Amino acid sequence: MADASLEFRILEDPPARLDKALSRDVPEAASLSRTRLARLMEEGAVRINGAVAENPKAKVAEGDLVQIVLAAATESHILPQEIALEIVYEDDALIVINKPSGMVVHPAPGTPDGTLVNALMHHCGASLSGVGGV
Repeated sequence: MADASLEFRILEDPPARLDKALSRDVPEAASLSRTRLARLMEEGAVRINGAVAENPKAKVAEGDLVQIVLAAATESHILPQEIALEIVYEDDALIVINKPSGMVVHPAPGTPDGTLVNALMHHCGASLSGVGGV
């Protein structure tokens, strides 16, 4: 899968800082959190009027052209596992879980599996959205 490119313009009366302007004006459909936008800036994936923008405190102006390169999604090393979940509510866009106390949310050193993420990957299959390109 190839990298994707996102282009948009800074809207009227922008905040003084680039990071705040990006989080306000990035198209909602892109699903980019402020944290993800900050990482993209650090990686040099954000350009303002053609120039790489790595400083979140940089000033922006109305009409500035923003280009963001989004790396293609990669396969995750996390595998689905059949783990019982207490599902409180579920529809096509949302799942509410009564997570047991002590259940680790996502794999990390010391807990490589048996997590809520492993269980959700099994339960939701391909309908589970990715995070940060994975």
